[in-house]
Amino acid sequence: MLFLEKNGYQLLPLFISEATLQTLQSCSIALEGASPNIRKNVFCHSTSIKPIFKQIETSLKHKGLPCFMTDYCFYLSKSKQENWPLQFHQDINLPAYLQLDHSQKELWLNQGFWVRINLDFNDRQTGALKVIPQSHLKGKNSPFSKEEVVFLDANARDVILFSPLLYHGSDRMQQTAQRRVFQCFFQKSTFNSPQ
Repeated sequence: MLFLEKNGYQLLPLFISEATLQTLQSCSIALEGASPNIRKNVFCHSTSIKPIFKQIETSLKHKGLPCFMTDYCFYLSKSKQENWPLQFHQDINLPAYLQLDHSQKELWLNQGFWVRINLDFNDRQTGALKVIPQSHLKGKNSPFSKEEVVFLDANARDVILFSPLLYHGSDRMQQTAQRRVFQCFFQKSTFNSPQ
């Protein structure tokens, strides 16, 4: 996983099975009308999602990435009705329900990464994730150049790993489509799992 370390992101093509995709698509239907609080804490509202990320944890370990899953997982979607651009940003604000103190938050940001499961095909025209490679190496609130942007075209079943300190965002959809993802925060196993 040296590409992840160096560039701050990595695309894993077709990393989940078709059956797993169908399970997550069913879960997404149940979450479409849910409140933002529920979407931001899906493990508390669905028993089907957490085991899937545990399987991904095992797969990542087999690929040489020692890690463990945390309880921070959310669902987000874009559609014709919910079609918003997301400016470049870093994920430096962690939710209160995690009950982390300042030093724990810093550890999470520096040792953690997102595991993002794509439920639909997405490209530049349909709201794909865009990133600034290596921007995570400069730390929080660092300068970056939009000229270095990379759009991460993804198929359904693809998984994207990326650092919370990597500048990322997405454009408004230019054509009618769906963009549904489940995203869970993982920690590198440089210290003991709290689980």
